[in-house]
Amino acid sequence: MDPNSALDNATKGIDLGYNDLGVPKVILPQEMIHPKVDEHAMMTYISYYRDLPEKRTNDASKCRAYGPGLVEGIVNEPSEFTVETPGRGKLEVKVEGPKSNAKVNVTNNNGIYKVSYHPTEPGEYKVHVTLDGTHIPGSIFHILVLEQLSLGGEGKIRIFYSTTSAKGEKSRPLQELLEKKKVHLRPDFEPWIAVDIMEPKDRDAVFRKAGTKKLPIVYIDDVYTGDSQRVFELDASGELDRLLKYNEKGGSSNRAPFKMASPPSTGGEGAKKNFCALCGSKVQSANATFCGSCGQPLIT
Repeated sequence: MDPNSALDNATKGIDLGYNDLGVPKVILPQEMIHPKVDEHAMMTYISYYRDLPEKRTNDASKCRAYGPGLVEGIVNEPSEFTVETPGRGKLEVKVEGPKSNAKVNVTNNNGIYKVSYHPTEPGEYKVHVTLDGTHIPGSIFHILVLEQLSLGGEGKIRIFYSTTSAKGEKSRPLQELLEKKKVHLRPDFEPWIAVDIMEPKDRDAVFRKAGTKKLPIVYIDDVYTGDSQRVFELDASGELDRLLKYNEKGGSSNRAPFKMASPPSTGGEGAKKNFCALCGSKVQSANATFCGSCGQPLIT
C-alpha cells in the first residue's frame, strides 16, 4: 500500500475483496475516499465482510508447483522448482530423503517462490509444500533421485549425431566400423538419433551426461563411451568389443543395415501411464496426481 495514494489503495482493497472473498462492489473507490462519504453505503459495504462465512477455501488450493525438481533429481546436483501463490500466507517446503532431510533454499518474488534442494543420496524423496500449514495441490510430491543422469538407454547401444554432419567424415568411419561388427543387426541397437530434432531439454541432457558437445556421441548401456576418435581407440585396444560384449551378443537378426533416423516415438497406450498428456513430461510416480513439470492435474 502507498500511504500517499488513497485512491489506489481503495481500488486495490475493493478489488481484493471482490476477487478473493466475493464481496460485491457496492461502493466506488472515489466514493470511499471522499471526505463526505455516504455512511449508509459504507456501512452496507462493510456488512458484507461481517457476514462472510467463517470457513473459506484456504489459499493453498490456489497455489501451483512445477519444475524439474518435482520430476526427478540427480545426487549432488541442485533440484529446482517454482511455486506460485496468491501472494499471501507462509510458504514452507520440506524435503525428506531416504535417510535424512535435504537442505532447502527458498526465495520469494512477490508470491512466486523459487525453490532449490540438494539431494545427497539416491532413492525416493518426499517434497512437502504447504501454505499456512495446508498442503498445496499435488503435495506431497514423490521424487526419484538417481545416482547419475539417465537417458533411458539402459541395455541399449545409442549414437547421437547431427544431420548437418551426417554425410561428412565425422560419422561415416564410425558407421562403417559398427557395421563391420554387425552392431546394426543386434536387438539392443537403436537407429542413430539426430540431436537437431530433439527437444532442447533432451538434447541438453545428452550433452550434459557426456560432458561434451562433440558429435557423434556414443552411449553403451546408458554410459558415455566417447566420440568417433575415442571409439576407434577403444577398438584398437580391444576394449570396444568388451563394452559391446561383441562375442556374446553378436548379430543374429535379419534387420537391414541401420539408417540414421529420428528417435523412436513414445506414443501408444502404454505412454499414457508414463507421460503427462498435457506437456509430455515423464511421470516418475504411479501415484502422482499432478504433473511435476507443468503443475496441471494428470489426465488418465
